[in-house]
Amino acid sequence: MNDREAVLADGFFQGYSSLVWLTLTVNSCGGLIIAVVVKYADNIMKGFATSIAIIASTVFSGLIFGTGVGPIFVPGALLVIGSVIIYGKEDMRERKRKQILDSKA
Repeated sequence: MNDREAVLADGFFQGYSSLVWLTLTVNSCGGLIIAVVVKYADNIMKGFATSIAIIASTVFSGLIFGTGVGPIFVPGALLVIGSVIIYGKEDMRERKRKQILDSKA
């Protein structure tokens, strides 16, 4: 309520810097990418993609800023990576089975 006069005079987007616009753009694009992933893949793949992104950002954060990870993060990350590999193998097995059935028909 304190900024009512400023918003009415200069508009809602007053004071937005280029960094704020960049952040808004990146987050908007991320939302659109998630929508495409959910549309063309499935929700499980979205969960895996989010998990891998968290692991990657943690690794890069450690390399860039020198932050460490807790003792629970490493086994959790290994479980996520393992589950992605297992899910991918199952998907490949199903595709091969479908190709074999299609070639026989």
